[in-house]
Amino acid sequence: MKIPAKINILGQEHSVEFDDTIVDLGRYVPDLNQILLKKTMDKIPIPDDKMYLTFWHEVLHGILINLEYRDLYADEEFIGRVSGAIYQIVKQIE
Repeated sequence: MKIPAKINILGQEHSVEFDDTIVDLGRYVPDLNQILLKKTMDKIPIPDDKMYLTFWHEVLHGILINLEYRDLYADEEFIGRVSGAIYQIVKQIE
């Protein structure tokens, strides 16, 4: 799987950028239509599977906030479970 530099979420183009200064592995920035991902944690490279899972996690945040499901957007447990399922399906069909 390749993480794209841009992704369209519900008709809106979002940039995907790598930023090792963020605290979490990933962050969705709705005001900027941006997904931020870490490449390293404490100078140790993040494994590809973890990075891809984080990418799908942040994409799901983007989907939910743009559909105005604010409660689900903020539900990290829900996001984690559903994004994990999405990633497993995507991984199987590649």
